[in-house]
Amino acid sequence: MTDLEKIQKHLEEGVFYSKADLAACNRSINDIYKAVTERFYFTDKFQTFVKTNIQNGNFEVVIRENKYDTIFYSKKPEIDFIKTDFGDWTVLFPFEVYHLRNEHIELIKIVSEDAAQKVIDLIEMRKTLKSFEIIKRPKKNSLEQKVKKCITDWLDQENKDEAKALKLAEIFGHLAIDTNVHRVWYWGNKSYIRTFWYLNGKLTKFSVIQRAYTEAVKNGFINE
Repeated sequence: MTDLEKIQKHLEEGVFYSKADLAACNRSINDIYKAVTERFYFTDKFQTFVKTNIQNGNFEVVIRENKYDTIFYSKKPEIDFIKTDFGDWTVLFPFEVYHLRNEHIELIKIVSEDAAQKVIDLIEMRKTLKSFEIIKRPKKNSLEQKVKKCITDWLDQENKDEAKALKLAEIFGHLAIDTNVHRVWYWGNKSYIRTFWYLNGKLTKFSVIQRAYTEAVKNGFINE
């Protein structure tokens, strides 16, 4: 399974079943990010851009040394450049994708709009994944599985609002449950479903709704 397939799997599930799964997803995102950004360092377009702007004084560059390299720190934009022994330029991009700033993304755009968009998508994916709850793995025919099938069934229907209301009533009985569901597209033709849950009109974690559902079943308000 590729890094992107692992990420897609968790995006579709909408939850994590362990902290290790979340950490693995973050590593996969960073691996893709590094692969995307490292490709364009030695393109003629990038090298020409950096050399021209430094020579023309468009970048306010400060030279500083460390024990390995001479670093050319640009104040505007705030980016560190390194000149290799061969006279080429590279960029000190942040190690983690979420530390990227607009200056870095604009620099990537100079070489490739597609690469810049992929990096933006990765940042959004990480934000989405970070918002997911970590829960116990559900049993067969659990509430989570019923809800997941319910969302998939109604999302692409023409009369999805009506279908959603009927399905939610069927699953949750008299509990005042509503959702905001939308499909998020990335990298052209890939997508995942994002769901926000509401109980009595208030944004609520699904685990809270799950506990309310369990209590309602226990007290005979809902028949499974």
